[in-house]
Amino acid sequence: MTTSLKTESLSLPGIEALLEKAVGKPRVDLLNKFSALTLKDNKNRAEEISYAALELADNLGYRKGKAEAFFGLGDVARTFS
Repeated sequence: MTTSLKTESLSLPGIEALLEKAVGKPRVDLLNKFSALTLKDNKNRAEEISYAALELADNLGYRKGKAEAFFGLGDVARTFS
């Protein structure tokens, strides 16, 4: 999957379907979006997803994806406060 992904309007099921085939940077982007959408209903799952995005972004050297994963983890931390 090498094309740019427009995830702004995707629902959780839509992102889950895309995640099945996504690799590399697009997968990190989808994981970050998935985490943000999951946060409202399941904080623990959102945290797990953000950590997965962070690990993959770090392995890929994808600084933007890594920053967005840290941002997602910050959102999770704020909801637990």
